[in-house]
Amino acid sequence: WFYSSPELRKESQDFYEPRMSGKMVRLPGSWMQGFWINSNRAKKFSASIELYHRIAPRYDAQGTELSWSTNYRFNNKLSAGLSSYMEFFNKTLGFAYIEEPDVIMGLRDRRTADNVFNVKYNFNNKMGLTFRLRHYWSKVDYTRFFTLLDDGNVADLSVASQNPNTNVNFFNIDMNYTWQFAPGSFVNITLKTASELFDQYVREKYYYNLRSTIQSPQISTFSIKVIYFLDYLDLKGNKSKRASNSPIPG
Repeated sequence: WFYSSPELRKESQDFYEPRMSGKMVRLPGSWMQGFWINSNRAKKFSASIELYHRIAPRYDAQGTELSWSTNYRFNNKLSAGLSSYMEFFNKTLGFAYIEEPDVIMGLRDRRTADNVFNVKYNFNNKMGLTFRLRHYWSKVDYTRFFTLLDDGNVADLSVASQNPNTNVNFFNIDMNYTWQFAPGSFVNITLKTASELFDQYVREKYYYNLRSTIQSPQISTFSIKVIYFLDYLDLKGNKSKRASNSPIPG
C-alpha cells in the first residue's frame, strides 16, 4: 500500500510542547508520503515493512520513519521474531529548556532506534514460556535556538545558556512462564532485568550506546503471581447441598 498527503498540512498550535502552562508554539505545516507491505501471517515466515517521509518547508525540516518486523514459526511450539523501528529527523522545531520567564525552543536533529527480539515456546496448550529482549536508543542534537513569543511564534536566540542535548538508552530482558492449572487460574513466574544510560554524548554511534548500556548497573526483579478462579455459584451450590444433607433435629 502507498500513502501520500497531497496537500501541505496546515500550521498547528501545540500547547504541550512548550512544557509551561499558558504557553503555545506554532509548529510548521508539513506533508508526508510513504508505503507499507505485509506478508501472510498464517505462513511459517512472515514479514512487514513501513516507510514514511515527512517534509516541512519552513526551516527545511524533514524526517524519515522506518519500521520492519519478521517472525518465523519453527513448529507448533516454537516461534521467534525480530522487529525494529528507526527515525531520522532533521531541523524539527521542539522544546529545548526553560529559562524563567522564557521558554527556549530549538531546531534539533533526532535519531531513534528501537529493536526487539522475542521468542515464544508453548510446552502444551496450558503452559508456555516467553522471552523478550529490547534496546531503545534516542538522541537529540540541537543546532539552533529561539525564544518562544506570547503569540506562539519564535524569535532567534543568539546564544544558548544551556546544553539540552540528550542521549538516552534503555535495555530490558523479560522472561515469563505461564501455567494454567485450572479454568481461569494461572501461575505466572517473571524475571526482569533492566539497565539505562543517560548522557549527552550525541556523537557516539549505536554499538557504543548498546555496549555502554549493557555494562551499566542493572536492576533485576523476580516475581511469582498466582491467580485462582473461584466460582461463586459452585460455592453456593456446595453450601446448599451440605445444608440439605444435614440431619433434621428432632
